[in-house]
Amino acid sequence: MFDYLSSAEWREQWTYRTLLALENGSLVVVSSILTAAVVLGLQMLFDLHTIRSKLSSSSSSQTSVLLSTREALLHHFSKRQFTLSVLFTLLAVSIWVVDVILGSWEIYSKVSDNDKHYPEGFWLQLGIRVLGMMCVLVATMIAVPLVQIVGFGLWMQSKICSTCNRSEDNGDVMLSSAAIREVLPQARTIATYLHLFWSAGFFCIVAFWSPMAKNFIIRSVILQGAVGSVNAWSHASFGLIWRAEKLRQEVLEEDVRRLGARAMTEKCLDEMKKIYVEEEKQALLPK
Repeated sequence: MFDYLSSAEWREQWTYRTLLALENGSLVVVSSILTAAVVLGLQMLFDLHTIRSKLSSSSSSQTSVLLSTREALLHHFSKRQFTLSVLFTLLAVSIWVVDVILGSWEIYSKVSDNDKHYPEGFWLQLGIRVLGMMCVLVATMIAVPLVQIVGFGLWMQSKICSTCNRSEDNGDVMLSSAAIREVLPQARTIATYLHLFWSAGFFCIVAFWSPMAKNFIIRSVILQGAVGSVNAWSHASFGLIWRAEKLRQEVLEEDVRRLGARAMTEKCLDEMKKIYVEEEKQALLPK
């Protein structure tokens, strides 16, 4: 690797994305991982169709077992899709690190080999431009995933509320923790697929879009948005896959506190009504 770095021709081909080995390797990575994701998706759909067919013809005693099997199947599928997303991210970060090393090397070589004396205001103007560009990139990296996560959270909240309301219309009372248990598989699948989508986009931008292109500013902005989105959806999918039970337990504890406070309030109101009625009776009795 370091022998390649010492070659100016290799560094130029890598930077301008004309290196044949990089291009072919990136194509193999993209096609292999996406093919694996498609195969996993088709396998999951086939298994879900089988379970759904069994649900339609099964007795009530077997329904809970089939539903648990479906939940375990979706959970296992999400874990495998998460692994593919992490693989995309690690490979993209590896290429990105090489870009940073080559860019730093090139800047150091040009500055050290150049005897040109820059004017006093040059470094100040350069610092202002770099700072402005950093502000734009950081804002993009925060704003793009923030909008997605807020929208995802609002969608989950609306699904939970609609599930509880639908249960109340049927004459039942459903706690938020039970509603989360129903919505969780769908939310986990969506978060995992979005994580895979952004990870694949992150890899494609880094691997096929040259950092030396004329529109490198647009590339940098899009790349930062992709990096922020990968980070956000990796946290979301990780939490929904491995910390879902903890989340449901926290919501259940909140439900218990809320129901306890409601029961205490109703009990206090009943006691106050009894006291009020007794006082009114005593006031109406002749003295």
